[in-house]
Amino acid sequence: MQPTAVRLSNRLVGRLLTLVCAVLGYRFSVAQTHAERQAAFALRDRAFLSAGLITAPSFPDAYDDSAFIVLARYRGRVVGTMRLIRVEERSFALGCYNIVLPPDVSLSQLFEVSGLAIEPTHRGGVRLPIFGLLECGMRFTLGRGRRWWLGVASTSRINYYGLFNPSCRVLPTAAPEPEHLAHRARTDRDFSSGRVRHPFLMDLHACHYLGTILTVLSGKRRPSIAARPATSGRGEIVRAGSRSPGMRTHTAPGPPGAGRAC
Repeated sequence: MQPTAVRLSNRLVGRLLTLVCAVLGYRFSVAQTHAERQAAFALRDRAFLSAGLITAPSFPDAYDDSAFIVLARYRGRVVGTMRLIRVEERSFALGCYNIVLPPDVSLSQLFEVSGLAIEPTHRGGVRLPIFGLLECGMRFTLGRGRRWWLGVASTSRINYYGLFNPSCRVLPTAAPEPEHLAHRARTDRDFSSGRVRHPFLMDLHACHYLGTILTVLSGKRRPSIAARPATSGRGEIVRAGSRSPGMRTHTAPGPPGAGRAC
């Protein structure tokens, strides 16, 4: 559990953030309709095409079938999105990496976070859209009785997540098994193109909004997350079809066709 003072501080700062965002025209929510989800997929396509991450419209993909979609709207128009994948149904991270989870983390406590996209005109500055998305996604995750976010991202993106939540860490991995290599081959181009990404984990109970705001205002830079260990003590490897003592394992099915995760 979070310390009471931090929990109350987060609640207060979260409400103030929501109020400021509302005054500026932003609203954050989890998609409830097909139309809302389609608007998020269209935005993700535009953002990923612009960044060169995809070469043709690719969303929704198979992971979206197992995901909650979080939305940022500006005056009614969708300008930001991210997704929270139910890892017990499907997982890019567990499918592609032989991940070592801390022994106190179970898959039933995880969502996989990915698909983060913000319209270029709403990036930079005080970054309200991305902080609002993360805050909305965090509240939704905790409300569902889950505590951890798993994901795969570049070092720079992980360091950015670490600004929002200082618990964010790169996860250690073991050598990939044949099923991981097969999943990579059919999933996306990241591994063949040489893009370097890492699996990461963050504890939502460690989020401290006030500390984040003070860090942003001070202009201080945090040490690179890649240089910090992800676990203390003995972790357990989560691999398809295996069972680890004291750890619930899960065979993470891959998509039937090509899928992409960011």
